[in-house]
Amino acid sequence: MTIPGEWRVPGYAEVRPLGSGDDGRVVLAVEETSGSHVAIRYLPEKTRREPGFAERLRANLRLLADLDDPHLARVHEYADGPRGAAVVMEPVNGASLRAVLREQSPIAPRAALVLFKDSLLGLAAAHEAGVVHGDHKPEHVLVQGDGASKLVGFGLAVRTGATAYTAPEVRAGRPASAASDMYAATAVLRECLTGRLPGARASHAASGQVPVPLRDLVERGLAGDPGLRPPSAAMFVAELDEVASAACGAAWEQRGRRAVADLAAPLAPTFPLNRPPLDRPPGVLRSMAAAAWPSRFGRAAARHSRTD
Repeated sequence: MTIPGEWRVPGYAEVRPLGSGDDGRVVLAVEETSGSHVAIRYLPEKTRREPGFAERLRANLRLLADLDDPHLARVHEYADGPRGAAVVMEPVNGASLRAVLREQSPIAPRAALVLFKDSLLGLAAAHEAGVVHGDHKPEHVLVQGDGASKLVGFGLAVRTGATAYTAPEVRAGRPASAASDMYAATAVLRECLTGRLPGARASHAASGQVPVPLRDLVERGLAGDPGLRPPSAAMFVAELDEVASAACGAAWEQRGRRAVADLAAPLAPTFPLNRPPLDRPPGVLRSMAAAAWPSRFGRAAARHSRTD
């Protein structure tokens, strides 16, 4: 629900909160003229006040807005003004991988590998467009009812925002890169396989719990030297396919996706579009499919800066 006095992106009626964390507060909303559902991430003050953050984020979102990839949540617009900033995006009808892991952890290797592949494919598409994620973690992987998943949260990391999934070179002060994204995605894979959160104390024990046929794959992705990791996310996918087929059988992906769908099923009542609205925003038309939404980065530049 809306909080009196807080800045809101003009033209959208808030339906309900979806969650909040260090990288902002997310709400489900409706675009008032079309009736389309959207998700809006309101950025925290400390993040948007970091020097150069808004410019970097806007540039990345412009590039992402041109992508139509099934492994990425579609970006609609970036809105900002003196009192706030927000990212308007596709509302993925699913639950975060973090929520899935709270229900069951570790998960079956086939399911973990399917989630890993979806993340790598999303990263590959973004990297090809020139965008680094910089903050890959289970909270930014949204798992849908059919077992597919999408990435969100691109460009939200700040210099002081190291997490347990942050690559060692980024912790040392180097900028995030495609290699550090692959490190983070592999750290998530290891957590899915072992049930252990990343961290210096847990790393050795967790690596020992990774199934033997998958250990080389995990060790490559978590190499301390970024030059020893796979050259690209796309090439990592090819390596993953080969290893997974040998370890889990030719039908690993189909069976793994069914397993992911089974993991998501208990959370379906919490999916954003599966819950009845808390109220009916005024002037809202019927909901339209997210795929029909045109990106506003292609519209007038005036929408890029909000002052109301």
